[in-house]
Amino acid sequence: MPRGATVALPESYREFAAYPVAGDVRVDRRTLAPGSMAVVRPDRSVQLVADTDSHVLVIGGDPVGERKVWWNFVAGSAERIEKAKADWKEGRFARVPGETEFTPLPDQ
Repeated sequence: MPRGATVALPESYREFAAYPVAGDVRVDRRTLAPGSMAVVRPDRSVQLVADTDSHVLVIGGDPVGERKVWWNFVAGSAERIEKAKADWKEGRFARVPGETEFTPLPDQ
């Protein structure tokens, strides 16, 4: 968004958020720091205003459904979490480029 630009976020999504990557952005007159996220309530009109040249990620849509969370894994089912645990333990996840350490699963 160039400095001074204003963007009206649509009201039609049940889940919506703005995440500034760089620059000074206001969400309904509240300053949002880069690296933080503003989550918008459903059916609410929101204005983004760029106080400086800014890059902003805007995400939204219908809910994905209930999520299960365990350690660094998020999935739609407990079975998928168990598979992720086994895959991690057996080294079936791709390694992070340049990373040499391996972090084992935490104690269950």
